[in-house]
Amino acid sequence: MPQFEDLNNCQNLYPNARLNTLNALNKLQQERDDDVSELPRVQLGNNEVADLVAFLTSLTDACLTERECIAPWIAVQTNDNPDGEVLIATDAQGNAL
Repeated sequence: MPQFEDLNNCQNLYPNARLNTLNALNKLQQERDDDVSELPRVQLGNNEVADLVAFLTSLTDACLTERECIAPWIAVQTNDNPDGEVLIATDAQGNAL
């Protein structure tokens, strides 16, 4: 994954990640074969997959670490609070996040 390209020894951090993933997929398949799985079968179209990938990519976007970059999406208490219910996040010192 691109976000881990510069991470040294990434495979050593989670040596069982691939095996655990395969085990989980095998368990899910077995439960589906036995008709006891509680997870629904979801069929996504190409547009839905693209939307999901875009959303997941946004969670690791470097912009999220820079206030100036993400500022257009941060609510401003005085301008974006018509009902007085907007959540304005602050750090432990009371500084806006």
